[in-house]
Amino acid sequence: MPDQTTKLTRFRFGGLNWVAEPWAEEMLRSRVLPGLEHPEDAGAETVKRSTTRAIYRLEVEGRAVVIKQHRLRSARERLKYLVVRSRAAAEWTASRTMALRGLPVPRPVAFGERRVAGFLCEAVLITEEISDARALSDLLEKEFAPDSAGTAAGTAFRSKRALLRAVADLIRRTHESDVLHCDLHGGNILVKDETLFLIDLHRTRLGPVSDRRRAANLGQLFAFLPDLLSPDDRMHVLRSYRDDDSEQALRAFARSVGRFETRIRERRYVSRSKRCVKRSTGFRHGRVRGLRMHRRADFPSDLVGEAIEKHRTAQTALKEDHRARVTAVEVGGREVCVKEFVRPALFKRIADLVRGSKAMRAWRGAHALAVRGIETPTPLAMAEAGGRSYLLTAFISEATELKHFAARHCRPGPGEPARRWHRFVRQAAEFVRRLHDHRVYHRDLSAKNILVREDGDGWQLLLVDAGDVSQRRRPPSLSEKVRNLGQLDQIYVKPALTDRLRFYRRYSRGRPEFDDPALLARIDAISRERHEHWLESEEAKRVGADPDLQL
Repeated sequence: MPDQTTKLTRFRFGGLNWVAEPWAEEMLRSRVLPGLEHPEDAGAETVKRSTTRAIYRLEVEGRAVVIKQHRLRSARERLKYLVVRSRAAAEWTASRTMALRGLPVPRPVAFGERRVAGFLCEAVLITEEISDARALSDLLEKEFAPDSAGTAAGTAFRSKRALLRAVADLIRRTHESDVLHCDLHGGNILVKDETLFLIDLHRTRLGPVSDRRRAANLGQLFAFLPDLLSPDDRMHVLRSYRDDDSEQALRAFARSVGRFETRIRERRYVSRSKRCVKRSTGFRHGRVRGLRMHRRADFPSDLVGEAIEKHRTAQTALKEDHRARVTAVEVGGREVCVKEFVRPALFKRIADLVRGSKAMRAWRGAHALAVRGIETPTPLAMAEAGGRSYLLTAFISEATELKHFAARHCRPGPGEPARRWHRFVRQAAEFVRRLHDHRVYHRDLSAKNILVREDGDGWQLLLVDAGDVSQRRRPPSLSEKVRNLGQLDQIYVKPALTDRLRFYRRYSRGRPEFDDPALLARIDAISRERHEHWLESEEAKRVGADPDLQL
């Protein structure tokens, strides 16, 4: 632990100005800093590498240290750090202050900066490693995974509650010590045995923490653990954090935390969705062989061109109409689905200059679904050339459109229990409900845009045609929800009314606004109108394909 009375040592090495604990200077000069330019060549292990920083682990003199090299992405950041401390300096100050206040943080060793005419060029922080520690989010996911009832299974329930009490205690101690961790999520809390540690302290604020900021900080933690904490888990954390509050005060505090959680979660979703159109750790963009493309970093640009070329020469298509052509091709040892959008009319081409091409909208929509945990075929790349646009996704084998799946299974055969079909209806209703709960509206939520694949004793449902996905900061309106239910309810026009009611009851459970019987009539009217329109279009196709009928 740092000692406030100990004088820090300052020295220059490798073009950087260093501030270090006195005991570490010799170790740094002889074993750590000489290999800082190429840490991997010096025996360091790469922990993480991104566009903003690289993290290495190095064992030296019987101990392991963590080296964080912060990177500058733009001239704007260079200007910023003329008046703002570097991340390394901010984390160095925060970790020493928090350690002096008795809070569990990694032991700081040193930090260094290189500046030219005041402009920051490089910043490095070195701390001791917390060995054998696991991130809270990883521990909750792998050791305390919720079951279908939303509680941890078996005897792990008590262990999970003890862990959550420790988390609440750590956050309360941090706030009472006048420290606010502004990047509080499950990856920045490490668990070692029965001790918890806070890491990544560069966004820490020192000073009194108001009730509003306390609520926002807890909401931030919950927003980053949406599927790992049940509502009861959240209340357990809040009750442990505010153990001296009355029940009424606790409920009011929980509502405040919930509002912050929703706001932060949606902001995070929007921010993560935008990464797919920026150059970042996971994505690349540029122009190759006349194709303007955005792609995943692990899907090379030459595979994008190869997939599109094979698509153009493919003799058969999975689907083809006046709007798009879809094929399945194999490139780089993997099956890829290529969807080519037909060149739109002049008016729509002008509109696309503002809203983006269909492939771009589908690329963004697919990532909006993925970051919200809604299953969709993995988007690999999108490309545009000559007025045409292409979307490349992972090919989902053995998947069936929901409308065909329903046609085959809605009437169980001999020996096939009806309850399995009923279970599927409930799962489909929960899938649509989760979509709306995540503030996503699909403008064409028809049965052809949901794929079904057998998954053990259950099913995997995937949403496709992501170009019609609308992500917003507000939930879909009641009329939009009714429209989606009417679009999807079309598959239940022929089966028994009980199946349609079963779907509706499961979706509307706990939602008083759906108690109005008139909503059922509206949903039924939408589904029947769509069904009649489909019958008319099928009849028109039949007549157009048969010369005798045309006469």
